[in-house]
Amino acid sequence: MLNTPNTFSWYLAGKMFKWYLEQGGIIEMEKEP
Repeated sequence: MLNTPNTFSWYLAGKMFKWYLEQGGIIEMEKEP
């Protein structure tokens, strides 16, 4: 059990990456104040 990946953190990271892409990516996020 010690080598089991933390699946909840990967799930949240995946949702955040999807949200970033929906917002236009990192380049668009940098343009906003």
